[in-house]
Amino acid sequence: NYYNHPSDPVVELLGAVLQAGCIVGSILAGFLSDRLGRRNGAFNAALLLLLGTLIAGMPLYTDVKSLAPIFVGRAFIGVANGFLSCTIPTYVCEVASATHRGAVNSTFQFFIVLGILISYLLNWALVPSVEIGWKLSLAWQAVPAFGLVIALSFLPESPRWLILFGNDPVAAATALHQFRCKEDDVQEEIRGIVAESQSVQRQNGNGIDIMTVYAPSIFSDLSGDESEERKLWNTVLVGITFVLLTPVAVMYVDRFGRKFLLLIGTAGMILSMLTLSVCGHLMKGSYSHGMAHAVLGNVSVAALLAVGEAGGFMVYSIVNVIIFMFVLAFLKETKGTNLEQA
Repeated sequence: NYYNHPSDPVVELLGAVLQAGCIVGSILAGFLSDRLGRRNGAFNAALLLLLGTLIAGMPLYTDVKSLAPIFVGRAFIGVANGFLSCTIPTYVCEVASATHRGAVNSTFQFFIVLGILISYLLNWALVPSVEIGWKLSLAWQAVPAFGLVIALSFLPESPRWLILFGNDPVAAATALHQFRCKEDDVQEEIRGIVAESQSVQRQNGNGIDIMTVYAPSIFSDLSGDESEERKLWNTVLVGITFVLLTPVAVMYVDRFGRKFLLLIGTAGMILSMLTLSVCGHLMKGSYSHGMAHAVLGNVSVAALLAVGEAGGFMVYSIVNVIIFMFVLAFLKETKGTNLEQA
């Protein structure tokens, strides 16, 4: 009502602009994090994230009636998210010890799904019952963004980056001391990084975003229940599932290895996408038009319109089969190895 009921393509574009920003951010992450540093690159991306949340939250503190601030804000948020999603795991890997690197890095994913659950809970609690609930839902993103800026301001640069790109083993040792116990031999680890680095030559599409972004539409179309509160509660259940299962990876990634868990997770995605495809086929087109664009929009509406909703999920299942085969054939296990050996 506030925006005079924008058309379906406008709403779908509003959802897609964040994903497009993520692609841009992830492309820029490698070059800029090498040039600026892992910590400095992440800090600048966090500032962009905070700016994006403040712009997207403008309906709460201004009388603007245009969707432009939300489009711009979500684009900035997308670029920042794409950058941070590449840089933060790299930073965590570079400061963690080889014996605990998998578990430590998996906490990154845990906090992502925890954030998704919190956002689902806030939407469920605010949007149906509070008149300005949707405005609060947009504006609250600034809180964790501000927290990220503050947290990053206290962290040192990655020791490995300081050696590989800064050529400063002394600063690297100082930084590494902040992540190790007193009894750890930091100098020996630094010497190992230097030795390995001297011999090293430098050289979004599995369907999970569909469930996180378009869960209300998917569950509404599958169940036939158009209740706003019920749709949002279903997303909460998705978030709870994320949060409950992610610690499994944290506990077992260093025991069973990265490759094994990646294969298991990809196999689960194949089964999930096949199940949704079969449901769509059995319902014989009872998915809504908006649902169709939600499913197809994350890839290419023009390329996939002909396959329908069930076909869209089938395409995602095929993509996951390709991912499974690639991991099985080409990725090696890195359990228990340092980053230079991996």
